[in-house]
Amino acid sequence: MPRLRFIFTIISAGVALSACNKFLDVKPKGKLIPSEVADFDKLLDNTGTAQYIFLDNNGGSMIGYLNDNLELSEGIGKVAYKANNHPNIDRFYAYTYRKPYRNPNTSDYFWDWGTYRAAAYYNNIIEGIGALKTIKSEDQGYARTVLAQAHAARGFQYFLHNLIYGPVYKPGTPNSTRTIPYLTNPDLNAPMVDLSTQEEVFRLAAGDMHRALPDAPAATNWPTRANKTAVQAMLAYFHLFTRRYDSVAHYANLAWTGATANGGPDKVLYDYNLFSWTNPGNVISSTIKAQDNFLSANNSREILLYRSEDLGPGGRLRAIPLLSLPGCSTRRMICGMLTSF
Repeated sequence: MPRLRFIFTIISAGVALSACNKFLDVKPKGKLIPSEVADFDKLLDNTGTAQYIFLDNNGGSMIGYLNDNLELSEGIGKVAYKANNHPNIDRFYAYTYRKPYRNPNTSDYFWDWGTYRAAAYYNNIIEGIGALKTIKSEDQGYARTVLAQAHAARGFQYFLHNLIYGPVYKPGTPNSTRTIPYLTNPDLNAPMVDLSTQEEVFRLAAGDMHRALPDAPAATNWPTRANKTAVQAMLAYFHLFTRRYDSVAHYANLAWTGATANGGPDKVLYDYNLFSWTNPGNVISSTIKAQDNFLSANNSREILLYRSEDLGPGGRLRAIPLLSLPGCSTRRMICGMLTSF
């Protein structure tokens, strides 16, 4: 009798394990559980990779208020912002250089909604594809292009984030100030990494972008995905800060040659001399008309890496807002490949 009970227990355990495995094999409806390269590729199209990069919860950007491209009257500052306790008063503080611009004890949209939300997707793509047990031979090249796009976006995003929250990078010095965590692990339960030094961020970001370059696709289906020309332009911009100007010229020339190979300069840059007003009789309410109908579109000819625009005063930063970061005015050719003017 005990022997029969033992056999029955083993059989019951086997049935239970089998039922458990079948249950775990069921994919929940409406949820994507990546299991092949194409699934990870779809993550690159998630709005979280582009929607709130350097934007606040109302579609504005404090960064735009730090430059000289806009002007706020004293009345707007005192009434619209201070007297009415504007939810994005950090914009006004940035305009007047009043530090701290934000309350350090509250959530920071640039971090929570922007950079690190986007990085979570990139980290899942990079780790997920690397963890696939098998990749079909015909998907090997496909996997490399997806990884390249994730590495390029992650490296460039962390590089920009570091520029905003760190001091000016000084080549030849230790650059030992700790600025931001360079998160690469998608596991939410993993211990939090320490803040990286400025030097470490530059090294890791450069590593990500260089790793992306060989396999970056010649063309992508939307400018939120970096193609080879965009990665070359990223590296050109990156080296403006390392002051390796030979590298700036090298990558800028590669990007320019690639971007203008089919269509010439008109494919990449607008001729401002050919702009006109849609309503010349009332220029105050008129919009600008370019040679095509894509000046304000996500795929404008001067955008090779799209990010959502700043909707506030001084907006029209219809891409990663390099205009308000140091160095973007150095060469319109480089920045024109990354952002709209």
